Amino acid sequence: SSAASDVYKRQIDENKLHDILKVVMIMKKKCALYASKLVKDGMVVGLGGGSTIQYLIDYVKDKDIQVVTPSAKTALKAQKEGLTVLNTQYVDVMR
Repeated sequence: SSAASDVYKRQIDENKLHDILKVVMIMKKKCALYASKLVKDGMVVGLGGGSTIQYLIDYVKDKDIQVVTPSAKTALKAQKEGLTVLNTQYVDVMR
């Protein structure tokens, strides 16, 4: 029947979407891992608010760095993971 066919097609589309999203998440984690290798102890690191940054925080949480970010979500995650978050108004130079 047409209704059964539509349900089947929708299931296939949902499975494809799930697979695509899984690949995107893996790519974001790989990007975050690569970026984490560029972060060295003593740095002040500017972080945005995207989902890749959330993965990056997981990779750099044990480094001796300070974070500056305009994102409340990123600031909360960084603080939760033990990173020092600086107020953006007091940071004039990134090193």
